[in-house]
Amino acid sequence: MGDGGMSALTDREACRIYAQTRQHRYRVAKTLTIIEKALMTNNAWLIAVSGGKDSTVVMNCVRLVNPDIPAVCSVYEWMLPETRTYVQHLENCEHVASGTKQTEFSANW
Repeated sequence: MGDGGMSALTDREACRIYAQTRQHRYRVAKTLTIIEKALMTNNAWLIAVSGGKDSTVVMNCVRLVNPDIPAVCSVYEWMLPETRTYVQHLENCEHVASGTKQTEFSANW
């Protein structure tokens, strides 16, 4: 059986289409409002970044509100080479070796 000339969308194509919807714009705006309110409660923020898609989205959303918020990434021995390369190229991101104590990190910050 044919599909009538219709082919299935790839995940990337589906995401691009969804990103153009009113629902997506609403959710992004709501997210940025929540972040903006949170940032007003304190002026000492750090973004924890693992190099995964979730923390990358959080970092990008926070930096849409305030691009000067620094990030911190704990570099682990078991990180995939691609992830290690990615986090090493992030702007305004402090790389902390795994096992670093908070007092050692705070002193360097």
